[in-house]
Amino acid sequence: MLVPAGMLVILILGAIAVDSAAAFMAQRELINQAAAIANDAVTRAIPAEGLQAGASASPDPAVVDRMVRESLVGRRIGGGTVRAEDIDVQVEGQVVRIRASEDVPKVFATAVPGAPRSARVRATVSAEVRFRQS
Repeated sequence: MLVPAGMLVILILGAIAVDSAAAFMAQRELINQAAAIANDAVTRAIPAEGLQAGASASPDPAVVDRMVRESLVGRRIGGGTVRAEDIDVQVEGQVVRIRASEDVPKVFATAVPGAPRSARVRATVSAEVRFRQS
């Protein structure tokens, strides 16, 4: 009598572990993608005349926002898709901050009535322009 109940508990714990691991991996992937995009955007959005100015150059906020949205929106990460309304881009001087989130579908939670079908994962990254003194 205890063996079937024990097996059920083990299966449920295994399902929770798999769903948690999938959400964690999706979050790590979202962080890595957002960080790579932030690094590209912070340097590529500096106008040519800004590069000549040196340490006072700042990235163009409109260019950064466009680059980030073009790169992230619609991208499938961890089984979910990043939507435009889930992205917040801020440019403060030489720092670019990206906040992104997405809903990642759960694998085993769909078998449990009333359980949430997805997990919300969030990523916050920043990149800063730094010029070398020669």
